[in-house]
Amino acid sequence: MKNLYLFARPWLALLALLPATALLGATQTPQILNTKLGSDNVTLTITVQGFPNGAVTVKFNGVTINSTYSQATQTILATLPAAQSPGTYVLVIYQPNGTRLDGADVAIGAIGPPGPTGATGAQGPAGPPGAAGAQGPPGPTGATGSQGAAGATGATGPPGPTGTTGAQGPAGPAGATGAQGPPGPTGATGSQGPAGPTGATGAQGPAGPTGATGAQGPAGPQGPPGPAGTAPFIEFVAVGYPGNPADTRKASDGTSGYGVVNYAFHISKYKITNGQYAQFLNAVGAADTNGLWIMNFVWNPHGGITRVGVLGSYSYVVDTAMGNKPVVFIDFWRACRFCNWLHNGMPTGAEHNTTTEDGAYTLTAAGMAANTITRNPGARFFVPSENEWYKAAYYDPAKSGTGGYWMYPFRSNTAPTVATCDALGNINNQTLNIANYNNGTV
Repeated sequence: MKNLYLFARPWLALLALLPATALLGATQTPQILNTKLGSDNVTLTITVQGFPNGAVTVKFNGVTINSTYSQATQTILATLPAAQSPGTYVLVIYQPNGTRLDGADVAIGAIGPPGPTGATGAQGPAGPPGAAGAQGPPGPTGATGSQGAAGATGATGPPGPTGTTGAQGPAGPAGATGAQGPPGPTGATGSQGPAGPTGATGAQGPAGPTGATGAQGPAGPQGPPGPAGTAPFIEFVAVGYPGNPADTRKASDGTSGYGVVNYAFHISKYKITNGQYAQFLNAVGAADTNGLWIMNFVWNPHGGITRVGVLGSYSYVVDTAMGNKPVVFIDFWRACRFCNWLHNGMPTGAEHNTTTEDGAYTLTAAGMAANTITRNPGARFFVPSENEWYKAAYYDPAKSGTGGYWMYPFRSNTAPTVATCDALGNINNQTLNIANYNNGTV
């Protein structure tokens, strides 16, 4: 193993090879002759001898480093992984197949201080004069000088000839009217003329003050109660026998005691129909601000009312063969507005307090949200209460001679036959004991 020593210089570090191995015969033994570390302390130039052609592998202290080998110049240019601290390192060069070509110890010393700056060389001779530069652009125009003094006034020329006489101008305005002369002497008084006709009678004078109101007479007897309210297109039946007993039978939910009503009233004989509800819609639903009509009327086969037109001018048409069928999808609030419309005399106009929002029921957003709306006193048309409907449907004052309740709401204790219908929804098997309950007949 040869020994390599590194000597520092300000601009580079040199590696000296000691000693050189002599040539043996005609074939040179591969060996490292010299190394040189560049001023960047990472570029290593290795001068070799007898290295075969082809690539080589350079390991510096056991780590393979990047290298390029030139056989023509017998030099290897390698790059250390980083600047190395002073010390002794092992340099070994291999062929790609792992055959070792040569190796050496490399001693790296500390870099010495820079040498003194050399003297400044003499100044060289001056170069030839440069070519003349191009002419610059013209400067700005100077300001205009002040105006010279005015020349003297020339002598007055001779007068021109007299012009011809012009045409006569228009006449001036008329003079003011003179003062009136003094009045002439008064003439003699003439004889009196005949009397004029009599004047018309003058207007009547104002009425005298009203006399004091006499004392009120005694109140007359109270008249009998008026008839129940009716609507021209709804047939009603009377439900009398105030103070009827309750139904003591238990319902399916275990409750009982329904049907007691202590006053007479009327109830519609039939359910409200599509035709009757459409009349209501056409009277107040041009804008339908409260959703009196819903899409189920056309989406569901049990509907029966179609809306046409645009917002503000809606109209409503009853579907074919659906006019006398019960209107469906009516919640309590729509029913209240229908009753208010009847109570107010079936008016036409927008939905407000004189049509749908007051009357039998005073409808407010807060009351509807809290479900505190109740029937107003004096309501002429209204949604029947549970007891009113129960009494009208089940109570019979003549049942068993003393009155009582039927099992089904058509005065029968026998379960009804389910109704069947044709394609238009008309009932085919009409008898006294049928019903289209559950899903109806459409």
